[in-house]
This record gives sequence, structure tokens and C-alpha cells, in this order.
Amino acid sequence: PSQVVLSSQLVEAFYLFMPALSGFHQQHPHIELKLHSTLVAIGDDQARFDVAVQTLGRASADHVLLFSAPDDVFPVCSPNYFKTISKWLTLDGLPKCRLLHYESPSQDFVVWDQWLQSVGAGFRVGRQGMCFNSFPVMMQAALEGHGVALGWGMTTRQMLADGRLVRLYDKQWSMGDALGVYKWHA
Repeated sequence: PSQVVLSSQLVEAFYLFMPALSGFHQQHPHIELKLHSTLVAIGDDQARFDVAVQTLGRASADHVLLFSAPDDVFPVCSPNYFKTISKWLTLDGLPKCRLLHYESPSQDFVVWDQWLQSVGAGFRVGRQGMCFNSFPVMMQAALEGHGVALGWGMTTRQMLADGRLVRLYDKQWSMGDALGVYKWHA
């Protein structure tokens, strides 16, 4: 059988590719997929891959960008947490919520103040709330009802569809080039 190595940021491996694996295997039983998840940018990683997915703008060395994909960023929380804040929840009331922050080691991740500026809010929140050094752990905190996180459309799609998360507002930051899909430089 042919083997394809897919390198992916840990976030996309968890929330985008894992839910799609069974359908992929059913449609392509002859392809042996090896999923390499990493926190390291492909330009800084020595691991060999056939196809890689990472946030556009991260180090990519001389690997070939095949295409980029859009994504949207918006606030999400658990249905139970939403019940506790829904009575007074407006965009201006967001600072009253417990905000969950992902402190990315790189500068390629949207933080609350960037999101607020992108949707035209007249205030900033800094780092008030809970901070995490892992996006999956932060998302688990949101699922457990600990507060409001900034979710990305592709990585929260399944959790929104099955009701584990709810979206707070229609407002979003639409990014035309959010994710890059690369092939190995050779």
C-alpha cells in the first residue's frame, strides 16, 4: 500500500483531521496515512512529509505552498457557560466573561485584543481571564464550561455541529489566508 505522510499542527490534527480519518479510510483504503502532529513550524522541523498544513506565515523554509485556505475566528463557549452569561451578553459585556487565552509561542495566533479590533469593538481586554500554553487544553477548558475562547471555524466546526460548543456572536474575523497547504520541497 502507498503511504502518505501528513504533517499538521497539533490543533488541526486534533480537531480537523481526527474527525475526518474514518471517512478518509473508507474512501481510500489503499492509502496508509501517517499523521505527524507537531508544534514546530515545517521550516524548523526535519521530519519528512508529503503534505503539510500549518498557519500561513509560519516558517516554511523552501517547501512549496500549494494553496492557502480561509478561516474565521469567533468567540465560543460551552452551552452551560452560555446559559450563565446569555442574559447580559452583548459585545460590550464580553469583559464580564471569563476569557480563555492561548499564549502561542509564535506570533501567528489571533489574541483577544486583535479580534476585538477586527470587529470594531471600542475596548481591549489584555490578558484578563485564564491563560493556557496549549490550544487543545484551552479548548477543553471552553468545553468544560470555564469560559469563552476564540475558536477557529475549521477546528471548532464539529464541536459546534454536535452542540458541545456554541458561538456567542455573528461577528467574526474572516481571514482570507489562514492556513497553508505545502508539499515537501523536493
